[in-house]
Amino acid sequence: MSFPLEQYEEILVEAAAIVKDRCERGRNDLMPFQDRYIHGHGDKIQECFERVIRIIGAYRRGRTEDVRADAIDLVNEAALLVLLIDRQKSSS
Repeated sequence: MSFPLEQYEEILVEAAAIVKDRCERGRNDLMPFQDRYIHGHGDKIQECFERVIRIIGAYRRGRTEDVRADAIDLVNEAALLVLLIDRQKSSS
């Protein structure tokens, strides 16, 4: 197979495990998810942009492990953006 689907799925599992761990530790308990973003999608898009900036900075310094960690964060931020969009669509 030309696409490494199994490895791709492992990365998604790793990313989801980070979010699950944070939830289990109570780090997401303060308020409902959709209420955290007072500017809607723009807030989450900004967070995605910040992850890209971090990736570029780490890449320029040759810090591959930091690039990888920030890329996993970007996967999660992008997934949360989709979740926010979907929740807003369903509440409309």
